[in-house]
Amino acid sequence: MTPVSSDAIDASPEQQRWQADLRLRERELDIKERAAAQEAAQKTREFEAKLADQKWARWTNPLVLAVFAAALAALGNAWLAYVNGEAQRALELTRSQEQIKLEREKAEGQLRIENSKAEAARILEVIKTADPEKAAVNLAFLLDAGLIADDARKAALKTFLDNRKPGEGPSIPPTGAAATFSRPNYNLPIPPENPSQTKAATRLLGLAVAEINRNVDEEATAERVLQYWRAIPSINVTNTRMPWSGAFLSWLIRETGNNDNLAMAPANIAIWRDALAKKLTFIPNEKQALPGDIVIFLRASAENLEDVRAGKVLSVPSGAGIVYSSSPDKFSAIEGNVGNAIRLHEHLMTEKIVGFIRLSDR
Repeated sequence: MTPVSSDAIDASPEQQRWQADLRLRERELDIKERAAAQEAAQKTREFEAKLADQKWARWTNPLVLAVFAAALAALGNAWLAYVNGEAQRALELTRSQEQIKLEREKAEGQLRIENSKAEAARILEVIKTADPEKAAVNLAFLLDAGLIADDARKAALKTFLDNRKPGEGPSIPPTGAAATFSRPNYNLPIPPENPSQTKAATRLLGLAVAEINRNVDEEATAERVLQYWRAIPSINVTNTRMPWSGAFLSWLIRETGNNDNLAMAPANIAIWRDALAKKLTFIPNEKQALPGDIVIFLRASAENLEDVRAGKVLSVPSGAGIVYSSSPDKFSAIEGNVGNAIRLHEHLMTEKIVGFIRLSDR
């Protein structure tokens, strides 16, 4: 039982009712305050939940998701295109390198074939003599002058020459001719000076005419042939039984003063290549050949004539001379080492002619 206070005992019934109502209102007020506090807390929680939902809704919005997906797709496509592009460039580079390598190997192989043909033709040319001793001397000259590049061929030639007995060895007598050539007997006049020709070429022609009128022969005038060789400082020759066409041409050019500073070489084709680089050359039908021009022609096959004209062939059997007279379809030239002498030789313009060199008056 709840104890009754002395105040309640002393209070009148009216007061007791009033006090009871007061306590009831206080309890009701307390309940309402707690309910309001709970409601406020609940609303606060709901507000915070809605706020969190709104923040997350920004990223779950379909439009945002669509834009994000599109951006990812674009980045993926860009990366894929970059990777494919790099792979394609790498593939093209590899193809290009392989193609260049293949073309280089083909060119080197073709050059080896051409050089091998040239060396074989050169060897065949130098043994075209009835004298095996001269053929051996000519082969030794090819080796000494570095005109045989193939190592196996050089070794075979050296072995042959070292083991060869006197009087033995290959030789090919000139077809349709006696084993020995008749000695020259020239008395050529100097052609009239052509106003279209350079002074240097005119002097060259005069020198060539003077030399052919000396009736130079390997045996009768061997010392004169050695003088031709002395125009080439890099080669020391003591035997006139070596091909001296290039030496004769080098001597003539030197004696004119060599204002063009052309190379002095035992191989005519080397002189051609130097003149080509100095823009002193022309080919048949490009312009009229005049007395005093230098002619270079092939002694072997003309199948690589265009490469020789372009200076792409380092060595090939060739001859040379000084034009003495000319017409549109043929010409004659003063040439050294023809039948072991200096002779006048006639050519057709279509006869394996590499081209012409015209000395300048610089």
